[in-house]
Amino acid sequence: MLNLSPVRVTFAMAGLLAMGIAQAPVVTFTDAVRPIEEEHGRGGERWFTARIVDAITGVPLPGAELLLVAESNHPMRGEFWWQMRAIAGADGFVALRCDKDAPDVKPWGWVVVRAKGYGTYSSMGSLGHAVLPLQPAQTMPVRILDRLHRPVADALVSACGGCGHTPDLAWARTDAQGLALLAGLDPHNDILDFYVEHPELGLGYDSFRWLPGQEPIEFVVEPGVASRGVVVDAAGKPVADAYVGCPTVHRGPWTRTRADGSFALFGPDEAADLQVYRGAQHVIFARTETQPFRLQLPEPLATTGEERAQKTQIVELPERDDPDAELPLVSLHVVDADGDSAPQPRVRIVGPLPQTSERTRIDREPGEMLLPMAPGRYVVFAASADHAETKSEIVVTRDGESENEFELRPTPLPSTVVVVDGIRDEFHVSMRTAQTTRDISEACTNGTPIGLPDEPFWFVLSGPQADQSRLFAYDRKRALATQPLRLPWWNPSHVVGTVVGVDGKPVAATATLVPVTQAVYGFDPTEDPPTETPADRFDLTTEHVGLAFVVVRAEGDKLRPRVLSVMLPRRGDAVRIDLGKIVLGAPTQLVVTDRNGAAHAGAVGFLRAGWNEVREYAPQFPLANGAWQGPDLRAGDAVRLPRTREEDAEGLLAVGLPVRLVLQGDGPWSLQEPAGEVLLDLTSASGNPATFGITLGEAHEATRGRLLLQRVAAGPQRLWLGAAGHRSASVDVVVPPRGRVEVKVTLPLR
Repeated sequence: MLNLSPVRVTFAMAGLLAMGIAQAPVVTFTDAVRPIEEEHGRGGERWFTARIVDAITGVPLPGAELLLVAESNHPMRGEFWWQMRAIAGADGFVALRCDKDAPDVKPWGWVVVRAKGYGTYSSMGSLGHAVLPLQPAQTMPVRILDRLHRPVADALVSACGGCGHTPDLAWARTDAQGLALLAGLDPHNDILDFYVEHPELGLGYDSFRWLPGQEPIEFVVEPGVASRGVVVDAAGKPVADAYVGCPTVHRGPWTRTRADGSFALFGPDEAADLQVYRGAQHVIFARTETQPFRLQLPEPLATTGEERAQKTQIVELPERDDPDAELPLVSLHVVDADGDSAPQPRVRIVGPLPQTSERTRIDREPGEMLLPMAPGRYVVFAASADHAETKSEIVVTRDGESENEFELRPTPLPSTVVVVDGIRDEFHVSMRTAQTTRDISEACTNGTPIGLPDEPFWFVLSGPQADQSRLFAYDRKRALATQPLRLPWWNPSHVVGTVVGVDGKPVAATATLVPVTQAVYGFDPTEDPPTETPADRFDLTTEHVGLAFVVVRAEGDKLRPRVLSVMLPRRGDAVRIDLGKIVLGAPTQLVVTDRNGAAHAGAVGFLRAGWNEVREYAPQFPLANGAWQGPDLRAGDAVRLPRTREEDAEGLLAVGLPVRLVLQGDGPWSLQEPAGEVLLDLTSASGNPATFGITLGEAHEATRGRLLLQRVAAGPQRLWLGAAGHRSASVDVVVPPRGRVEVKVTLPLR
């Protein structure tokens, strides 16, 4: 068989095509592994194979990386690691053997694909796609705010694309305005969680919806208390580069010890134990009550390395005699003026007198506190959410149970009723001081008065969408000046515009706003026409933030509807977006025809960089007599006829390949289905049935033998064939503008 190089084959075929001379397909066999599906076995081997392409243009991405990544026991924010890697060749194909017997194979659990200028893709355990499109990279702006909505500078913000044990895909530090720019992301990755590292903040850990053109994400992070200390070995010498963490979630947090063994861990759970990894040694330390911590590692277990990695050593707090074992139990019940349990009671106890030892007990759930206390006289300070701290004295006796039951009645705080205005659905209200947070949502709903502290405080009102909130600063004097105290929600945003014809004259029309909550989903702008009276001006109100569409229809549907995209800003009391003059009646931006030049019936996919998930679907918009009915198009967008599949009367499967047009210039644009066909007849040299994978451009199909590919563009085309246990093949064919090329290939065994 003639084996020409790909360049020579393409050149020769192009010349023959120009002369109108038919050219037989040229088949070249190769030992390279080509996709059968994204993951397949070859004998006892396991392979990942795929073609990596640009999601907008569909062209292959040479140099793309396929990475296999193991979960870490101590994942550090702002770091990336991997175990195995393969690089895509000039044709965008990448193959990586990953079974346990492969050379240099290392344990892994996650698959990551990345390329320069594209958003990183990650998935657990499987590649997921034989042809994998990567989204052009987006830079996601994230503003870090503290609990009082003040910007936080010099915080490390990281984005993780898997479980918390996987590496970060991007990270950056906040500037003086609290803003961090995280580059190289796909905002529609299946998982995209954000974490924060800062001495005064908690871990963060949240995910957000965001689209290009939207305002920065506002990430409000609760305060945290850093854990500081030193790690030493069994002999008391400092241990450098040990991992110290508090893994109450997968992400930890974790840090490393410095050269002197010291560490500073930001964002840990204050009540949880600390853990240390030093090589294979894993030690859990019961947390002491005071800092700095001194974590002294025990001698490592005298076992093999493999066994040691499966063992965890535990260091408990030193045992001590229980001084409370023989003490009487004392009942302390913090109540309000009616004798009911006061909310969030707090008790501070000094004594027994004349001693001055002190302890504090706080209960989030109101009720009876049972405390062991030595007999004697005490001073007790009691307070609650609606009551100021009040001092009283009690006497604890050794033998009398009834005598050791005390009701504590703190002084009621001046109070007011807090009312939320402007939210019909569920809302959440918290009242905050510099140190405390109290949920008052139920009290606001029921009209229960709220006690006001004698220090500055803030109300934080959150609406139905969790990423929207409003902050109100108060002091007691201001709050009591108006009864009741009202917390107004944001006014609706207004989207306004004027409708004219191509002659500039007013056109009576209706306008509808269609919000987009997660991605650009397709819709039919001709369905569900509004009931309002048409006019040449409109004023639409909405509570939506982010991407939305405004559908403008002429009275009586005399003109093609217009669909405009609008990025709605963050809520405010006077948000107004003016779309200006909207022209109806202009020629359609895009006309789509079938292979015979007739108006195409059906829907067309729409792609704009960063607007939607690119691997599972493309949003569909309808055609009217072949004319585009979707959003206003612009250069750089892509439209795509989706794949079709059907069987003829003889059971031959015909697949209409997806047809893509990347828009250039100002338009108008036209897209016609190609009329070329390739009939494949594939067999195995073994004589037994086999499943064959076929890759052509951005399309991948599977067949057991015969398959008809339709809507193939005219000219030189290269198909790739693969089958388990067989050598792969490339097939170079020249597809006529109209008509069919037949390809018969028998794949040899490896």
